[in-house]
Amino acid sequence: MRACSLWSVSTPTEGWTTRCPYALRRRVLLPRFSRPPRPPRIPRTSRASRISRPPRISRIAALALALALAAPAAPAAAANPPDPPADVYKLLEDPAVTSVGQEPAHARPTPYADTAGALDGGSRSRWTASLDGAWKLHMSDRPEEVPKDFFTEGYDTSRSGWRSVSVPHTWQTDGLDHPVFRNIPTEMYPDAPPKVPHDVNPTGAYVKTFELPKSWEKRRTFLRFEGVTSGYLLWVNGSYAGYDQGGYTPAEFDISDRLHPGRNTVAVQVHRWGSGAHLEDYDQWRFSGIFRSVGLYSTPATYLRDIAVKTDLDARYRDARLTAEVEVAAKGPQRGTAERKVLGTLYDRRGRKVTTMSGTVDGGDGSTTLTADVADPAKWTDETPDLYTLVVRLADADGTVTHTTAQPVGFREIEIKDRQLLVNGKRILVKGVNRSETDPGTGRHATRERTTAPRPRTSPC
Repeated sequence: MRACSLWSVSTPTEGWTTRCPYALRRRVLLPRFSRPPRPPRIPRTSRASRISRPPRISRIAALALALALAAPAAPAAAANPPDPPADVYKLLEDPAVTSVGQEPAHARPTPYADTAGALDGGSRSRWTASLDGAWKLHMSDRPEEVPKDFFTEGYDTSRSGWRSVSVPHTWQTDGLDHPVFRNIPTEMYPDAPPKVPHDVNPTGAYVKTFELPKSWEKRRTFLRFEGVTSGYLLWVNGSYAGYDQGGYTPAEFDISDRLHPGRNTVAVQVHRWGSGAHLEDYDQWRFSGIFRSVGLYSTPATYLRDIAVKTDLDARYRDARLTAEVEVAAKGPQRGTAERKVLGTLYDRRGRKVTTMSGTVDGGDGSTTLTADVADPAKWTDETPDLYTLVVRLADADGTVTHTTAQPVGFREIEIKDRQLLVNGKRILVKGVNRSETDPGTGRHATRERTTAPRPRTSPC
């Protein structure tokens, strides 16, 4: 059977129960792949009646519209968010609440020890730590059945029902939840956005311990989830840190004030369905769990939070104007209030210095814009993907560098002229494939090796 023709149903029909089991030992009564029943045929109407009838808005479209109208502003980080409600569905079924206690969205400026480390690039440095690997996991049919106080320090995960899993992963490819393939909007019954089933909502309780490096103890520490589906609650050392229902977008939490020297505990409660699950109208397998990387990074009390880079080419697509908007943030009792310098240095791919820029930020929080003219830089295209490296450093008034990061930069100009998409003034042909970020062995967790492997010339679909 071809992969693209597989079907599975999650609406009750003969022989089916709405209590869709999470474990393979409790399989559903219908075959896994079966074609859903045809919808009732709608009688044909006259053209006049069709025109006069006002357009109908589906429940999914209505939910999307409600989310757009009620979307909150960028979340402000909460040092001590209130405890989660006793009824977790008050969060899961509220489309206006997509985050609690998170940092505002920003780029990911990896902190490095020095300029040499920034030029080497990569996501690893002495100020980063991966939490990928072995986690403890307990699966439950519903949030109410999650082990009591599993998030507290010292909780014994050697008890019955706990197992070791390798994060990132998905429950379905690990045999911990029922796999469903859908090419219609919802996998839930009843279909009543933003409500989700209460008789079953597979829930995973995760626990991970780690050692805090001594060199991090007087700095700020951030915990970053690259992708978790669906809504999840977070505790650090038994203290509630926040909530996220972003799913496919990163979520970041400042956990500095919840850490202590030595061993620390991170606990996460992940639910398969939240209000946002109704918007996942896509022809694909549905997966759940911590499916992308989890990691920590450390910064000084005053640090580089965000960098936005623009490269504007002139009318001849030869010379460029480089602009970097840099945001500086300050937290905790050790935050500074004196003026800070922001230094930017552009390097070519051979590590040679091209130009320098500088700006100042008054007080702890603030922003500055760095600008420089670059004569005839190598242009980025898909066939000539030349990249420069912009190293940005934050320094005290006396010139002492306290924070260093880097950002790859490609000089290009993208425009639409005369109904044509142009890159650096030239028409391009876009070639691509819809891979749905799905792996046959690891599900939604697409490994770097898999995503960079050559694509086959033919597709099973």
